[in-house]
Amino acid sequence: MKKTIEELAAVEAAARNARRLACIEHICDYELEYLTPYQTPPGAEGRTFQFRAECLEDVRRLRAMIDWSIETYWHSLVALPDVDVKMTLKPNTLSIDELRWLFGQVPDCHVALQSLELASNYTGERKGRDEYDLGAVVPKRAFLKRAIAGMTEYVTDCRELAESRELYAEATLESLRGGATQWRQRYREQYGEPLPRRTPKAVE
Repeated sequence: MKKTIEELAAVEAAARNARRLACIEHICDYELEYLTPYQTPPGAEGRTFQFRAECLEDVRRLRAMIDWSIETYWHSLVALPDVDVKMTLKPNTLSIDELRWLFGQVPDCHVALQSLELASNYTGERKGRDEYDLGAVVPKRAFLKRAIAGMTEYVTDCRELAESRELYAEATLESLRGGATQWRQRYREQYGEPLPRRTPKAVE
């Protein structure tokens, strides 16, 4: 069905929003703070942890669960073959065994689970098989609720971003399908005169 000018305008507005969200996501992944060495807060050695993950998406899912407990955070800019993460948690929040349980709930995130260690003991080597083998402990009820809330918010953000990206792609497809006719129509509406005809130059 052919879209009206108003419907096309709405799609284009959504497309601009999609580009904005995509840019924000990109900037958040590459903040300048990640270019500087991680500084463990004084006296926080016992709650500073380190691990590696197979990809940045694993890190995003893990952080979504525990962001409420993080005091300071860093991850490497180089995302291949692995992403290195170092973080200090707030006092009186998650223990390493509770972290292991949470990490174990993320599908196909075994590298992070098996490499998680106190930063002072971190080697990057994987150990154990799963959260059961590593002595994981189910987090306190209040901590688990906050992890669920964080992941729920992340799921919502993912859906909104996916929808915006889809609209942006649809706007591009609509423009392609409209071809020269729609292109000239937009020019006339914007400038109040016909678009000058131009002939593509042959490639030599």
